Parts: sequence; C-alpha cells; structure tokens
Amino acid sequence: MRNLFGATQEQPFINFNDEKMYFFHDSPHLIKSVRNNLKKYNFSYDNDFCSWSDLEDFYNLDKNKKPRLAPRLNKIHMDLPPFSPMRVCLATQTLSHSVSSGMMTLISLNEMKSSAIHTARFIEFFDNLFDVFNSITHSEAKTLRKPLTKTSDHWKFLNEAEQVLGKLKVHNRTGKLPPCIVGWRENIIALKLLFKELDEKYKIDFLLTRRLTQDSVENVFSVVRSRGGNNVTPDATKFHSAIRMCMCNTLLEPSKSGNCESECDAVQFLTKCSELKKIKIQLKVIGDPNDDEYSDKEDFLNLHLYSMNIENILMENHEACAIGYVAGWMCSKLIHQECVDKLAAKSEDNSQVNLENTHIEMKSYQNANLLYPFKNTLEFAKKVTCIFNLNIESLLLKNKTGVRKEIIKIVDIVCKPLNICDACKTEFLKKLLNVLINSFIKNSNNNIDVFKMHSKN
Repeated sequence: MRNLFGATQEQPFINFNDEKMYFFHDSPHLIKSVRNNLKKYNFSYDNDFCSWSDLEDFYNLDKNKKPRLAPRLNKIHMDLPPFSPMRVCLATQTLSHSVSSGMMTLISLNEMKSSAIHTARFIEFFDNLFDVFNSITHSEAKTLRKPLTKTSDHWKFLNEAEQVLGKLKVHNRTGKLPPCIVGWRENIIALKLLFKELDEKYKIDFLLTRRLTQDSVENVFSVVRSRGGNNVTPDATKFHSAIRMCMCNTLLEPSKSGNCESECDAVQFLTKCSELKKIKIQLKVIGDPNDDEYSDKEDFLNLHLYSMNIENILMENHEACAIGYVAGWMCSKLIHQECVDKLAAKSEDNSQVNLENTHIEMKSYQNANLLYPFKNTLEFAKKVTCIFNLNIESLLLKNKTGVRKEIIKIVDIVCKPLNICDACKTEFLKKLLNVLINSFIKNSNNNIDVFKMHSKN
C-alpha cells in the first residue's frame, strides 16, 4: 500500500485534504516477524552473532527450575506449533527483558557460553524498541513504556536504534534484510515526523504510541465477525448489518477468541488432575506432622531439617538467583517500611554482596528501584523453597486441600523466623508460597502436555 500511494522511507506520508496521513507498520506484527526470522536465521551486528540456539540453550537450562528466571517462557515459545506464530504475546514473551536478563545471569554464572551475550542484547534491544511503540499509560515503571514527550529519553534511544537497524545483517540465502527490520526503521522515521507535526500544530503534551497499532481495528473486526455466526467471511452488506448491530448494542469488546493469552494455569492444572493420576510418579514421602510416626516433635524436626539442609546445599546458583529476585520483590510488597529495611536494601545502600543477587543486577533498569535481600532473608527464602519442593508432591497425594497450611506448619517448626512483625512475616511467607505454587502448577501442566504428546507418538 505504501508503494501504491507513493510513500517512501524518508517521506512516510501522503497529503489528503491539506492533511498529512502517515503510514505505520503494525508494531505487534513487526515483533512477531523479528522472532520468526531469528528462529530461521542468524543475525549479526559488527560481527557479533545472535542465534536462536542460544535461546534454546537458556530455555533448556531454566525450564525445570523452581522458581525460574523466565517463568513465562514455555515449550510452545520454542516449538511454535501451527497458528501459534500469529500470537503476539508469544513473541513479546520470547523477546522480553526477563529472557535477556535471565540469559545474562546464566552467562555471568558460567552456565552459558559467553558469546550468548550478543543474543541477549539483541533480545533486549527489540524489547525496548517494542516498548517505545507500545506505550499506553503514564504509570509505567519502564522508561521506554511511558508516553512520548518532547524531552523524554525515547528520542535518544530511537536515534541509536536507527543506527543499529542500519548495521544489522541477516544470514539468509539472499543476504537482504527482512521486511520487518526495514519496517522498524520506517516506523521510527514516521514517528519522529508525526510527533513533530502534532507538537507544532496542536502543542500536545504526550503521545501514547499503542494508538498507532491495528489493535483497535482488529478488535472491532473480531466482534463483527462473531456477530455473523458461521459466516466468518461476510460481504459488504452483511458486514454493514453486523457492525450496525454491534454499535446499537454497545458490544464493541474484543472477542474471547481474540489474539491474547489468558492466565489460567491454575484452572488448567485442576482440569488435568485426572490425567495427572494416570502418570506413574515416584514420590518422596518426607513426613506429615499429623502422622503418629512423627508425633514426636524432635523426630519430625530432625527429619525435615536434615532433608532441607541437604537440598539447600545442593541448590544450584541458577535457582538461588531466581529465589533472590523473588525475595527482593516480596520485600517490596510488605506494608511496614521498618520491616522492609530489616530484610533488604536498594543497590546503593546494600553493602552485602551475594551471588544470589546476580539476577537482580541483570534485571534492574532505570527507575526500577529493585530491592536486594540481605543474606538472612535469602537463606530463609531458600529454606522455604527447599521445604516446598521436598513436600508438595507427597502432601498433594494425601490431600488436595490444606497443602499451604501443612507447608506453613513445617516452616514454623524447621526455619528460624524472620526478625519482623507478625503481619509482615505472614505476608512474606504467603507471597513466597504463591510464587512456588504457581511455579509448580506451570511445571506440572507442561509435563502433562509433554506426556500427552509422547503418548500420541
């Protein structure tokens, strides 16, 4: 269409009724195309190679950890079965800050090859670029997700991004840049010109760039299509009738079958419980505080303390870094600042250097205000994680309800409590268990899907 109307890279607009109409490529489609091209081909920038295989290596190292460095990254992101490449959320979760910082963490721990840093930076770059074209609210923590203003940091990044995209190379058969890379450059130029014109003509204070995507149009079309019943390809007359019906009934809402991913892991887990029972699992029964065999508190303490300490000693740095990040997040959610100060500190205030804080360093960005947990906080979180991982399967096997209470009982007996108020103790443990339960459910769902796939084969 750009060629049809005569729009060029340097002049991405046409004049119509004394108004300029700017052409933008849809940024969600561009990010999907970047992901698809990275899966097929290697990219390079100044002889630094970026490869999908580095991403696969990271996923294979991270997928079975509890908790994980990149919890949203799953098998579907790697395999991209039919129709999944069309889902924007899968592309943005793959080319995300969490994935790039997770890769950098493992590189710093020498668990991934050092050359993978170029792939991590490639992912970080396109995550930032997509953020610039996806601003929707003022209350974003990430600077580049905030609205554009005349003095915002977006312009410096866009100038640098234009240079990077110009030097980027793709190693395909032709050596030509894919349309998505060219499209990003054209979008940057169009955005600069559009903002300049809006500022000169209307003195705008800011610009929300998500309004420049096709989302609004696609949501309208999904609603109109759903009005047609079995007729998913309406002609002009039927389309006119359907859209009038939608407008009259104020039903302009995105269809439930639209291009978005629902967070329903807990529901999936419950619906798959019947399938889970069919899988033969050898469980480690650690002991139940209600059993007669462990009625003696000292025996119960010794049993769990021994198992927990062994698990803690054997814990890999990979998992410890994930727990460190989660612990810092939990500290930031406590209601009493005096309790927070006893558990964690900001980077500049934290004199304690812990290997477990590596992922926080990698995850941090401008104005993030991430907290670095102290050593005693980290040890408590690690011990609770060990207790959870050792007992969750056996407790679920005995009773599907009251598992959280049983875990808390064991923690109260085995772990030295944190030196904070009771309300913050309860909240800290509650949030930690929520993270661990969510991680366990996701891992179980993935294992069931893999088992079903292998059974079919």
